[in-house]
Amino acid sequence: MKKALILSVMILLGCCTMNAAVKKVALRVLYVGGSPEFDTMGNRDADSTVVAKSAQERAASFDAYLRQYFTIVKSIHAKDYTPEMSKHYDVTIIDGTPKPIEIKKYTINTKWGDREMEDKIYFPKDFDRPVLTIAEAGEKVGRGSGIKSDWYCLCLEADAHSSVRNHPIFQGPFKVTLDWQMKQTPYPAKHEYYYFSDTPIPDSIPMWRVQNTDTPETRNYRIGMVARPWGFTDSPDCEYISSGVCAKTIDAVAIGRHANFFHWGFSASPQYLTEQGKTVLANAIAYIAKFAGHKPIARKWNESIATKSYVKELRYLASREGWKSFSEITEKRNEQMKHFADSIKQVMAQGVEVSEMEKMYAQFEPQPPMSYEDFLQRYQDKLFDQFGTDEQRYFDYYDQNLDYFYGGQGSYELTIDEDCKQLGIAVGDKRLLDKAISLWEEGSKAQASIPAGQLTNPQHQDKIDMAKRLLYRYTLLRFATPQEWRSWYRTYGDRLFWTESGGWLFMVNTEDPNIPGNDYAVIGK
Repeated sequence: MKKALILSVMILLGCCTMNAAVKKVALRVLYVGGSPEFDTMGNRDADSTVVAKSAQERAASFDAYLRQYFTIVKSIHAKDYTPEMSKHYDVTIIDGTPKPIEIKKYTINTKWGDREMEDKIYFPKDFDRPVLTIAEAGEKVGRGSGIKSDWYCLCLEADAHSSVRNHPIFQGPFKVTLDWQMKQTPYPAKHEYYYFSDTPIPDSIPMWRVQNTDTPETRNYRIGMVARPWGFTDSPDCEYISSGVCAKTIDAVAIGRHANFFHWGFSASPQYLTEQGKTVLANAIAYIAKFAGHKPIARKWNESIATKSYVKELRYLASREGWKSFSEITEKRNEQMKHFADSIKQVMAQGVEVSEMEKMYAQFEPQPPMSYEDFLQRYQDKLFDQFGTDEQRYFDYYDQNLDYFYGGQGSYELTIDEDCKQLGIAVGDKRLLDKAISLWEEGSKAQASIPAGQLTNPQHQDKIDMAKRLLYRYTLLRFATPQEWRSWYRTYGDRLFWTESGGWLFMVNTEDPNIPGNDYAVIGK
């Protein structure tokens, strides 16, 4: 009893010392909880009472932590949250799943056929309050609003790397000195996804530890989420800030911002954060507060949209090197999964009850080896009918058409824009708009000069048709005359940016809804 009393006093003194050492920032912070400390996805049989208790403990950890850094803190359960509440706070932290305000159902076209989708929408279209999401919450609440913190992989562990060291969240308002340690580069980044990188990936890289626990070290502890890096920063309202140890590319987004939404991909509650992790998170909260009143310009409505980076992957997946690497990785994973399945079977043979997911893993069957021909048929689709097993012909195809690929049609789908190829202007080059408007102007002028009763030249209409295809494909505008297009281009041409993740579109760098060019509602019209 005496020891317990002494321990309680020590904890209290520790908290008081920290509070005295940290000068609080005058921010109103709303914490929206409801998620437990452990992974419920891999532990679906978890007792609801245990889940609720863990979520309550996690919320308490966040509440105590936030009160050390900020002047006003309110903690609520996600089931009680509404977007209107955020109007009364400088930052809202989403660590649970609120009730959606709308459910949107739609169909997307993929090369495997139509795919029925359902997006749960948690924020109104004009929502402009600062939000920081924890781990997979970025995907859950962001997808329906077109936020780029989509689910690349639920595989983020404890260490951060490839950080933008001069970013404000590493500078203040709370002072932090990151303890950089050289560690082995994650195997997937070095050996499985290296072809995405334009520079050689070293064997080891500097890292700093964000949290004191992760899944490999603590069974069933929840894991973090990284977002797709492709096109993450192709709009002016986005920032890549840091990657982390995960099963994906070296630049997978562990920490990043899209307009007024901040993605903190690490999963730990403050109870398990390192001191530097606590400070950087507090700085991130203070940082996103500066984006009050902002809204996303470009929106990633299709999480599986292809970007030019996908060409790198397709080219690699046409190579014998890619096939051999795939075969080696498959063999390694077969061995790992077989070992895991055998261990579960041994536990089951002893009469121990296992989860439904573990029972599923116990049924694992090794993936058979794949020939180079089978590999190409799987990943090159219709191109295989043209090129067969001729590796160089695939390389030539991807290299020669790199400037003309278009990926705004479906799920990981790239086609060649024959109009751009004919003009010799790359997809995404702003000169394309000027050229298209000129074609429309030339075609209309030529048609207007033809005397009444004479046949028009089909070439004149061809110019107009090409112009319309290009302008309607690559903008969110539907002007009916070349004069309107020219006026718009002269007015906003210097403010245009190109986004692939946002739909393969030229958009205007503005949040003003009265400036034409950024309204996604015109798609399909």
